[in-house]
Parts: sequence; C-alpha cells; structure tokens
Amino acid sequence: MGIRGAAIATVLAQVIGVLYIARYFLSGKSILKFHHADLKPDIKIIKEVLEIGMSPFARNVSSSLMVIILNNFLALYGGDIAIAVFGIISRLLMFTLMPMFGIIQGLQPIVGFNYGAKKTLSV
Repeated sequence: MGIRGAAIATVLAQVIGVLYIARYFLSGKSILKFHHADLKPDIKIIKEVLEIGMSPFARNVSSSLMVIILNNFLALYGGDIAIAVFGIISRLLMFTLMPMFGIIQGLQPIVGFNYGAKKTLSV
C-alpha cells in the first residue's frame, strides 16, 4: 500500500492509543481523575504557553524552511547524491547540536522560575 498504507497505519495506531488511554482514565482505575470543569480552557494559561513556546516554534519553523530551500537548491544543482550527502552531514551535526538544544530547553524553565522568584545569582 506504500505511503498511503503507512499514513493509514499511523492514524489507526494513534486512534487506538487514544481510545485505550481514554478507556483507562474513564474506567475509574486511574488515580488521576478528570472533571469537566478542569478541561475548560483558561485564556491566561494559553497565553503563557504561547509566550513560552514561541521561541522553540520559531527556531523549528526557520530550520524547516532552511532545509526545504536547501534541498530544492541541492536537487537543482547537485541531484540525489548531493541531497543524500547533506542528509548524512546534517545527521552527524545533530549528534553535537541536540545535547546543546536539550540543555537550553531544560535550563529555560529553571532560569525563568528563578528570575520570577527574584533568586538571581550575584557574582
């Protein structure tokens, strides 16, 4: 079934996963209880989530656009081999960049919390 089959399998797996988890929470076996009032959207929380998430979102979008443009240029001027070489090199670079991104994203909430609590480090 090719790509279409992979897409159908992915959607089916996600639907089955959601149904399984929903059944578990609604069965009463879970310690965590959901109440209708708890699921009501809170504009203040939504605003905070969007403010905090804009930086990683912008970084991911700009990175994706850069790769799309670069792949189009590589396809035009270098062909399939150039795209494959770029893919290999970018994966190798990710081994060094991903730990740095993880540290940055893990440190951001800690720094934000301490800054908000006025617990800054004085040197």
